[in-house]
Amino acid sequence: MAVDGGVEEGVVAGRYRLLRLVGRGGMGRVWQAHDEVLDRQVAVKEILPIAGVAPGRTDIWERTIREARTAARLRHPNLVRVYDVHFTEGRPWIVMEYVEGRSLHATVRDDGPLAVAEAAKVGLALLDGLSAAHAAGVLHRDVTPRNVLLTPDGQVLLGDFGVAVFAEESFRANTTREDVLLASPAYVAPERVTAGESSPGTDLWSLGATLYLAVEGRPPYTRPSPVEQLTALMREPPDVMLRAGALEPAVLGLLRRDPGDRLRAAKARALLEAALTGTPPRAAAPIAARKLVVAGAAALIVGVGGVGAWAAARPDGGGNVTVAASPAPASPAPAPDVFPAPLRCTALRDAAPGRQATGLPDGWLRHDLDGFSTPAPATFTRASAGPVACFLDADGRQGFTVDPTAPPDADRVAYWTDQERQLLAGASAPAGYRRIAISVALYQQGAADWEYTFDEHGTRWHTLRRNFGTAAGHGFVVSWTAPDAGWDSALDGLRTVFGGFEPH
Repeated sequence: MAVDGGVEEGVVAGRYRLLRLVGRGGMGRVWQAHDEVLDRQVAVKEILPIAGVAPGRTDIWERTIREARTAARLRHPNLVRVYDVHFTEGRPWIVMEYVEGRSLHATVRDDGPLAVAEAAKVGLALLDGLSAAHAAGVLHRDVTPRNVLLTPDGQVLLGDFGVAVFAEESFRANTTREDVLLASPAYVAPERVTAGESSPGTDLWSLGATLYLAVEGRPPYTRPSPVEQLTALMREPPDVMLRAGALEPAVLGLLRRDPGDRLRAAKARALLEAALTGTPPRAAAPIAARKLVVAGAAALIVGVGGVGAWAAARPDGGGNVTVAASPAPASPAPAPDVFPAPLRCTALRDAAPGRQATGLPDGWLRHDLDGFSTPAPATFTRASAGPVACFLDADGRQGFTVDPTAPPDADRVAYWTDQERQLLAGASAPAGYRRIAISVALYQQGAADWEYTFDEHGTRWHTLRRNFGTAAGHGFVVSWTAPDAGWDSALDGLRTVFGGFEPH
């Protein structure tokens, strides 16, 4: 494969083999690539040579490489992960998570504007990701619809961290500040134009502009030329919104020209949640207490109204494992003496085998149960804990559960926040618990994810739980647990489950 810039045989940094070009923009090209060291698919952003910059001018990239490597430490369900940055052939190559999906820009272009509630879900997911990045001291600097990815399984991800920083540094060295801003003037905050300032507030302005396009189908300033767009940006209010409805206060609040008057993240969240539910902003109402039966760190916990169940394992003397499954008593009780992994299902005689089905990856089967159908790897075994289905791998190292009795219309983010509070307040609070995120997911008829890690019996475990509603008015919780060291590979299975899950 011939690649401009002289990369040896289409391999970057001796390990990333470029497979196909999947995107092209003003600053570079994006390749699907194969990491030959870790044997996984990645996306590689190739920063194209810049006119007037001599090869080897590493000084203009130093700060941006540092920031991109800081971004590589971010782990959040609404952020495309940055794995590494390599400097090859006199310019950077950014190695990122490879995710199948369409950009928000392409979605609106091809299918039309989003409904108000869907745009609000996208906004909440992006706000969650940006808030996590800002808390870690990382700015995005290029939040645009082209950098928002919508996946088939309902994820909303923000990508291209660090790329805009590369743009700023290179243009400061070679051209005028105006030139760099002309690349996407509809999504650049006014203070970046006037003073070159970047802050969490500039990312929030760009979020508002991105949501404007999501719901209106056009950017907030539609003018014949980029220069006229920038002029309007500095002097005029955004164009009149025609479709935003309940989303308008959040969008226009984020698009306030004066950074001091612009919405902060907390207020923006309240307004986006109000647009999602159709109710005025208010403090979240407390959720009715639901019993949480804690099995160790609660990786495969199921809370069902006033009845609970667990699916977890304990080793017997021979090194095998058995599953404990029991209803919770009506009154509080000590957590059962079990832990969530290694995991293995029992009661296999009661579980019908899965069936072959079209549209599933090789080695996957479809399981039809009361109220839903889900794919699962053919190597996973199935058992039941009351109404909850449990799928566990043959090695007892990862598994997932499906609870078909979740509340169909809960405030899902508040629900997970309440469940976390109960978990940590219990006598068996998990060791080493660390919340990664509680965030909105664009899935089915509304969803929220709770992702966390914890320590148990010498292993660091990783869990993601999704609470969602369906068009038929039912609620589900799907929970997946695997060792944290192998979480990146486990994500492929999790996405297949979410992509193939079918409520009945």
